Amino acid sequence: MPDGVLHGRRIVMVTHDYAPDLMGIAPYSTETAEWLARAGAQVDVLTMPPHYPDWKVPSDSRRGYATEERNGVTVRRLPTYVPSDPSLLRRLAFEGSWTLAAMPLRWRSVVRDADVVIGVCPGIFAAGFARSISGRRRPLIQIVQDLVGQAAKQSGMAGASRAAGALARMEARSLRAAHAVTVPGHGFVEPLRSLGVDASRIHVVANWSRVPMTDETEVARQDEKFVVMHAGNMGLKQGLDELAPIVGDLETSMPAVQFEFVGGGSQAGALGSAIADRRNARLRSHVPEDELATTLRSADALLVHERGTVKDMSLPSKLTTYFAMGRPVIAVTRADGTTAAEVRRADAGLVVEPGDSAGFMAAVERLRSDADLVARLARNGREYSRQHLDREVSLGAITQLVVDALDASPHKDDVATR
Repeated sequence: MPDGVLHGRRIVMVTHDYAPDLMGIAPYSTETAEWLARAGAQVDVLTMPPHYPDWKVPSDSRRGYATEERNGVTVRRLPTYVPSDPSLLRRLAFEGSWTLAAMPLRWRSVVRDADVVIGVCPGIFAAGFARSISGRRRPLIQIVQDLVGQAAKQSGMAGASRAAGALARMEARSLRAAHAVTVPGHGFVEPLRSLGVDASRIHVVANWSRVPMTDETEVARQDEKFVVMHAGNMGLKQGLDELAPIVGDLETSMPAVQFEFVGGGSQAGALGSAIADRRNARLRSHVPEDELATTLRSADALLVHERGTVKDMSLPSKLTTYFAMGRPVIAVTRADGTTAAEVRRADAGLVVEPGDSAGFMAAVERLRSDADLVARLARNGREYSRQHLDREVSLGAITQLVVDALDASPHKDDVATR
């Protein structure tokens, strides 16, 4: 997409997650906003203090309204209640507090003069706020990373399933209003259609790999250990508590297998307690972004793990990184779910049902004993990353959706009168 294609246009992005948070949705929202700014747009991001995945605001972050410039983007952080343990009620209070803080901006020039509104879902209230400020005048693009109604049913958050219907209706209203809705994988299309979103408005735009691709396949290690590494968020959706018994089983049956859990999140403390006495498992905190690729390449297999109830609420962003690393993936997830479908589509890993200790052991043994299989899965992951997870292709597609939305807007020439 050539520089200047959005020259003079004003874009408001509404997202809970933004840099300096390094995990989950934040990097994709950040790179999207910065890319649009390089295309010539004036981009304002309405977000909250950094908090993810540890659900803790850094001590050096301002707690009130704060504005900063980051790489050509104006970032406006709004005061938000951030719970350390995000139960359903606390999560609703978290989103509600941000929305209340955002309401006064509806009448300020940052919103009033916008040409396009981009919402990022989750959260549900942020997507609703994006819909409300787009109104009839401004085209709305919703970038869906997780389906909130499905998450309420599947994530394991206490009490959330009872609110799933109401949340799905709120979500549907926000998404149906959009000129375009992007999703990170094909598994989201049917759930969106079931919410009443017109199929012609749904666009699959993959999350891209955020680390340099490697052609290395050999692990440089002096011992006989086989390292299985999980890197990223450790929250309810990941369901790593369900993996803890399997870790215990392998401590005696396959002592050469070592588990490395790298990252953080709301359930990291519970996981640390569950594996504290295990000689075959270690919990490590976040690594700097420039060390992530090296850390991942130190593993023999990369693990994505989802709670057994999770089917089609999201597509783990860690997969985009895993595929580029030249390591096979072990996906502990439902065979009929979105994540399993993506791993099979890439043919880059083995799928194991959650809680299946014997199946997990069999997958590990296959990878330990079959060098040709490991090489094939690693090669396929890299090739899938090259063909389908290209950063410029995905960001170019989002930019084109913005251009198309502007061209279709009855107010597309308003900028000329400013």
